Amino acid sequence: MSPYVLALPPSFDVPLSWGPRSAAELVGASPKTLRRALNSKRAAAATYVELWKEANTADSSNLLARAFRSDDRTNFLSWDDFEWALGAASTRQNAVPLRRDHSQDTGTTARLALVPAWDMCNHDPRGPSSSVVTSSSSSSSGNDDDDDDEPRLELVAEEAYASGAEVRMCYGTRSTLEFAVYNGFLVKGERASSDAVDIDVQFPSTSPSKALASNLLRKAGLPTTNAGSSGVFFRGALVVVAQDTARGDVGPDDALRAVGLAAVVDKPRLAHLMRSGQAFPEWRPLDDRHSADAADFLRRVCDAELARRVATNAIVRLTFSREGDDGSSPEDDSRRDLARALLHFEFDFLRAASKSLAL
Repeated sequence: MSPYVLALPPSFDVPLSWGPRSAAELVGASPKTLRRALNSKRAAAATYVELWKEANTADSSNLLARAFRSDDRTNFLSWDDFEWALGAASTRQNAVPLRRDHSQDTGTTARLALVPAWDMCNHDPRGPSSSVVTSSSSSSSGNDDDDDDEPRLELVAEEAYASGAEVRMCYGTRSTLEFAVYNGFLVKGERASSDAVDIDVQFPSTSPSKALASNLLRKAGLPTTNAGSSGVFFRGALVVVAQDTARGDVGPDDALRAVGLAAVVDKPRLAHLMRSGQAFPEWRPLDDRHSADAADFLRRVCDAELARRVATNAIVRLTFSREGDDGSSPEDDSRRDLARALLHFEFDFLRAASKSLAL
């Protein structure tokens, strides 16, 4: 086994590797993340099965055939090995540019790959980012002997490093959810500009005014998540609306703002909105009172959503605690800590909206 592979971590905290107890931390608390985690595990299992099928129909000299049909268990590609390899690829891959002649042949400009040493740089949101450059565009090379003008990946230090200091890089503008799912960690203390928490708001079918508002929202193109005898659920999201504060202000996206505006208007104002014929992203409060009422409604929605998630998560934890110790390993504890950190991140998002949401 190569020194590079031996230097890689023995395990990864991405949701692909989570067990039932870690995933259960997100039940009712972070539905989007739970869906991403389960989908990644499902996709990995499907890929493993397809590779196994291909290996069993391939020639015995085929690499897959040797991996899956080997009598030597040390060379057999087990599910645990496959899961570990996916964790390594997910957390360490870089988009490496291809030579121009190869790009023209394949129609692609880059390929995901592991780059030894480079992929051992930890994340720093304020650190330098890698970029694709050519000899003519590079600011760090004055070498005229560079390989023509082929594109390459380059990382330039923006400050001097002392001997023995850790060299870090910025992994890019991923959301907190994406860092958790694909890198296995959270950036604490700040919100990313792409962070969001989905909110489903129900419009009861028993309320005539809510039924009218529901029809208006549908005509305006607002996405629905479920429609049954109890009413319609419209989906919006809380998003980061400003980055000029220490952590980023939280507010409604266009869809959630439209829900708030439609939920609090009386019939005459509802008719005014209906006659406007505008798509929901264009909706604005009719006056200051309308704005204040809609903001109050959405704050109550956030309070109710937070209470629901906290209660559901408490029930799940109680269920597992009654089952006793599951003999979890330190790796399991680390993954559970990540799941709980993500859970509390979303709770904090809802609390911030409840306190300061405005239209």
